[in-house]
Order: sequence, then C-alpha cells, then structure tokens
Amino acid sequence: MQLVNFLDFNIFNLFFYYIFYSFLGWCAEVAYAYKNQRKFVNRGFLHGPLCPIYGACLLSIIILLTNFKNNNILVLLIFATLFTSSIEYITGFLLEKLFKTKYWDYTEDPLNLHGRICLHFSLMWGAVSIGIVKIIHPMVTNLINMIPENIKPTLFFTLAIFLLMDFYSTLKSLISLKKIAYLIQFDAGILANKYSTFIQNSNLEIKFNELKKKLLKWKNKYY
Repeated sequence: MQLVNFLDFNIFNLFFYYIFYSFLGWCAEVAYAYKNQRKFVNRGFLHGPLCPIYGACLLSIIILLTNFKNNNILVLLIFATLFTSSIEYITGFLLEKLFKTKYWDYTEDPLNLHGRICLHFSLMWGAVSIGIVKIIHPMVTNLINMIPENIKPTLFFTLAIFLLMDFYSTLKSLISLKKIAYLIQFDAGILANKYSTFIQNSNLEIKFNELKKKLLKWKNKYY
C-alpha cells in the first residue's frame, strides 16, 4: 500500500509523532505537577494521557526546523523560541475565550505576556525543541520505522478514533460543567434576591435594633 506523503514526511508517521509527543508532554506536565503538589494531577486538556498542544507544537517544530537543524545553533534557538511562544500564546488565548478558564498561568513569573507566555519558559521550550530535533526525534523516527508497514494503517485509525472520542468526551464534559455552573449561579441569584426581599419586607433589621436597645436598657438598669 502506497502511503500518502506530506512535506517529505509519511502522513502516518506524522500522526504517530503527534501522538508520541502529546504523550511525552503529558508525562512532563504530570511529573512537574507531582513535584509541586506531591500528588497525581491530570494536567492534560483531554481525559486521556495526551497534551495536544505539545504534539501540535513539537510536530510543527519538527516540520519547520528539520531542514535547518544543521544551521547555526543560535539562529535555530531564536526560531524555535519564537515559534513555540507563538503557538503557546495563541493556544492559551483561544482556550480562555472558548472555555473561560486558564489551563496555565505565568502571571507570577517575570517578563510574562498576559500570563500566557514568559521569557524563561519560552527560552526553555526553544532549547527543548532544539534537543528534540537534533537528538530525540531521530531516535523516535527509528522507533516509529520499526512498526510494520501493514500494521500502520490499522494503528493509525485506532488511535485517531480514540483521539476523536476523547476530544468529544472532553468538550461534552466542559459544556456540561459550564451549564451546571450557570444554573448554580442562576439559582443562587434567585435565592439571594428572594431572601433579600423577605428580610426587607419583614423589617428584621429594625426589629433587631429595637431588641438590641431593650437589652441595653435592661443591662443598664440591673447592672
């Protein structure tokens, strides 16, 4: 079976790279969270063990930088840092607008931009990207190439279906949580207005002040 190619990359291999780096990113996020919180935290956007932003970012870096990996290391670092920072910022912006929540926040870090990116993390992602292009990706390529060609289509469709189901499940749960939060907020508002009106109509504040005055008079009279 002749496989479709994209930018000199095998399309199946590109997808496997995406899955591998999404899983690698999830492992890194979970390890970082465990280091800080001493407990397991699923840091991925999806329910499954994948961080799509890592897969998309690193796959884009591989496609963009593979032909330039033998260039000057400083130029490579600048390109990688700018590119990864752009992806992280745009992704953070879109997630905040779509789901009204922050999946990461660098507000307390120095030299940050709207809490979505910051200088030291951007430089770190740039350096990591260079390490991946020059060291890790060649090893990953060899690993992926070990998958028999007749198995790749089946594995591709199996993983793609799993990924789509995970995306659907995650989006569904986020929408449901948003609806529940809205209903709770709506009911709480009604309840607050109801009892606020009850308190005002019952003149409870006036009665309480009158009772307080009587108690003070009784105290002054007998003590």
